[in-house]
Amino acid sequence: MRKTSFLLLGCLLLFAGTFAQTGRLKVGLETGFGVASLRGSSAYNDLVTARPSTYQGIYASWALNDRWFLRTGAGFSLNGAKQRNSVTFTDPNGVPNGTYQAYTNLPYLNVPLLAGVSFGPSKRLYAVAGPYVGFLLSAHDTYDGHEATDTKRLYEHTDFGVMGGLGVELPLHKRFGFTIEIRDQLGLTNISKPASGAGYPPLKNNAAHLIIGVNYKF
Repeated sequence: MRKTSFLLLGCLLLFAGTFAQTGRLKVGLETGFGVASLRGSSAYNDLVTARPSTYQGIYASWALNDRWFLRTGAGFSLNGAKQRNSVTFTDPNGVPNGTYQAYTNLPYLNVPLLAGVSFGPSKRLYAVAGPYVGFLLSAHDTYDGHEATDTKRLYEHTDFGVMGGLGVELPLHKRFGFTIEIRDQLGLTNISKPASGAGYPPLKNNAAHLIIGVNYKF
């Protein structure tokens, strides 16, 4: 994951250097927290609920004019779900030795292509929307962090969906800005492999994050 982050950052810096003289480019870092869940059959939805989620990413935006812009980048999003009921473990003799909360952990590298528009006083408010592709990095079921079961074979390697956000950008300096954004991710494709043999229904990703960021305008 660290190598991927440095590679993506290097690509963005190269892009920034190429267009630095135009005055239309912004490059930023962002981080946030929120909730994630999986959508499936009604029976599956009765068994799971939302889990805590985190987000970290880098992005570049290109101003088309004083209102409209395009944005792309890459972000690490922890998706998945939490089981509604706790799981009880037993020793070899069948004696209970602990009750734990079970989580499905699906970290993704998401790459969006978003169109944005600025509005409001001084055009500090903005909205973004567009498609994304997500690449599954790993998959584990954990029990309050005590045990982990590798489940990557049960899931497709890619996810496609749409993303949308509403935020505000505040100037920190002539070239620096600070952003606060509420962003929603809606998966549109089935991420569960039909031939996994685990009896999983079709599953789709959901996530919502409160994200803060800083950017630099070239």
